[in-house]
Amino acid sequence: MPVGPRPATVPTFPWRTKSDWWVKNNRYFMYMVREATAIFAAAWVVVFLIQIPMMAGGLGDPRLYVGWLAFIRSPLWVIFSLTAFCFVMYHAVTFLGLMGTVMATRIGHLRVGGPLIVGPMYLVWIGITLLLILLVLLIPQLGG
Repeated sequence: MPVGPRPATVPTFPWRTKSDWWVKNNRYFMYMVREATAIFAAAWVVVFLIQIPMMAGGLGDPRLYVGWLAFIRSPLWVIFSLTAFCFVMYHAVTFLGLMGTVMATRIGHLRVGGPLIVGPMYLVWIGITLLLILLVLLIPQLGG
């Protein structure tokens, strides 16, 4: 318990950090870029979810389906999708790269090195990607 009278005002510390603190250090800058990439990923998902009813509505009204096809073939949507894809890839690569540092895995008393953690993650990512490519290429052949 404090003894004596309380001070009339509580001393405060002035905020001395400038708003552009993250621009001056490359690591901080790349971190902020990585965080901003999530905005493009979220925007792409939201627009894609909005498109689902347009695509499904094509069963009852072919004009909705034709409109949906025209939209996804428009240059603006293609450019936006490619931009979002690049940002999502950057986000994913930096996320996996951080796992070697963030995950402190031990086997007995030995700490597992970063490459032994990150390497299998990249292999699983490549494997799933190849499987999806194979499925996309095979599905049209299976249908007819």
